[in-house]
Amino acid sequence: MSDVMFKGPCKGNIIFFIKGTLLAPMAANEIKKDSWINFRYVDNLVVSGGGTIDGQGSRSWSFRHCETNTDNRVLPANMGFDFVRNSRITSLKSVNSKAGHLNFFAVDHFNITGVNIAAPGNSPNTDGIKIGSSSNMKIWNSHIGTGDDCIAILSRNTNFDI
Repeated sequence: MSDVMFKGPCKGNIIFFIKGTLLAPMAANEIKKDSWINFRYVDNLVVSGGGTIDGQGSRSWSFRHCETNTDNRVLPANMGFDFVRNSRITSLKSVNSKAGHLNFFAVDHFNITGVNIAAPGNSPNTDGIKIGSSSNMKIWNSHIGTGDDCIAILSRNTNFDI
């Protein structure tokens, strides 16, 4: 599945239901955005379904080594949430991202539960959850094992329950 952006403004009850496995393009240059699947300016979003998003990152991880590869590039996260409010992720698996798994920027009132995030220990910069400029987030009952930070909390964040 190629990269996709769901861009609002959307204020209705939106359910993004993943039942099977979504596969990212193998080649990193086929994804033109900073996240393979991105939600922006959405209110009342639910991402659920018990399915898997597979970033197929192993082929791209070598691009992260500046010392050995002159074609170093920024790689996309599996999912990004920007300016999303009053939303949640439940029952989701994210594996083998090219870079981070779930990235959050400027979100408010967002709950994450029942999420399983996995990447090999030698996968570079595959943060499980990366959060910046966000507030009122809860992360619980989830399992994260990656080659980098499990949860990276950047600047300008407030009111977290992990």
